[in-house]
Amino acid sequence: MILSSYKTNFDNILDYYLFNIAKKLNKFPMFQIRALEMLLKVRKNKKLYALYLYLCGVNNVDRSLYKPLIEVVLNYADDFNASLDFVDLHLKNSLLKVARLPKDSTNPKNINFGSNIIYVFDKSGFFSTIITLMNVNFFCQKHNITINFDSRNWPYPFDLSLIFPNMRKSESENSYSGQDELFLKSRAFVDQIQKVNHDIYTEYSNYRCNVIKKIFDTCNLYLNQEVLKELNERSNFTTCFVRRGDKLKYESYALTISNYVKALESYDRLLIIGDDYFFNYQIVKRSKFKFTQWCLKNYRIKGGYISNTSSNALTSILSNFYLLCIADEIIGDANCNLVAAAMIYRGDFYTDCLKLHPWRLKNYI
Repeated sequence: MILSSYKTNFDNILDYYLFNIAKKLNKFPMFQIRALEMLLKVRKNKKLYALYLYLCGVNNVDRSLYKPLIEVVLNYADDFNASLDFVDLHLKNSLLKVARLPKDSTNPKNINFGSNIIYVFDKSGFFSTIITLMNVNFFCQKHNITINFDSRNWPYPFDLSLIFPNMRKSESENSYSGQDELFLKSRAFVDQIQKVNHDIYTEYSNYRCNVIKKIFDTCNLYLNQEVLKELNERSNFTTCFVRRGDKLKYESYALTISNYVKALESYDRLLIIGDDYFFNYQIVKRSKFKFTQWCLKNYRIKGGYISNTSSNALTSILSNFYLLCIADEIIGDANCNLVAAAMIYRGDFYTDCLKLHPWRLKNYI
């Protein structure tokens, strides 16, 4: 049984490689199941559990052999989607049957927010925040919830009301700050409509594309004409965004310089950008000047850290984003929200180098 998509958000690069080794055995399902059993004894990884459970289900393996694994993976029924990443693995009804869960177990139940709420979002990264607000906004629109966003925790010198007209800054203490609940329900909702209501999912896809295009358009407001001219002069390159920095553990894999140099050796005109100037410099240096590391005239282009929200950090964020949007092809980790935003703008589902980042853009980012 061939699985049709790569998994995202592995805990580390080893688990990613183990997962793909296991997938290569798909012509020998029973041997594949036994191999996974051995791996699971040393690697307690939910993605491997998900593949194992799926294969047991479609190959009618005795349920008693894998019942303990279901109990390990599933803390409770409503956590099924979060635990196994149901949609990404394309498990559909076979694994639901294995786990004896109802088909609607992933539905966003108990939508009991008020009809008119103020949402105080947490301080986070630039695109992380925008994507969260985008999903929450769409979720509320579809459930007839009037929502206003409170920007008291927004640290960047960027006017969010240009993207979300329902942005406000309130000193009221009577505000709703259910970050986790709204965030999770909005993601579950996007996954649900992708499976059962393609019309609404198409509406969501168009909505998020329009949001990201607004950000691209606002680059003209926040980047001066000289910078924009520099950026556009680089558009005939393939652009590679290397995620490092403070979000590396959560948004990407800690690939080595050698990983990048080997995977990118077939590219003749490659522009290296990203969070870590020194790391990127080493990629360029070791590739014998085949690649170009790009800088603005006044400073090195780097990503913005959560602790660095200055105008220079904003310029870096928007410059990285702009370069990815206008490049001929892009390379980057779709788990990184900045890369994901550029992919949405471009209409890409995969970035160009599958040796580095072979997984598909997630439904809910």
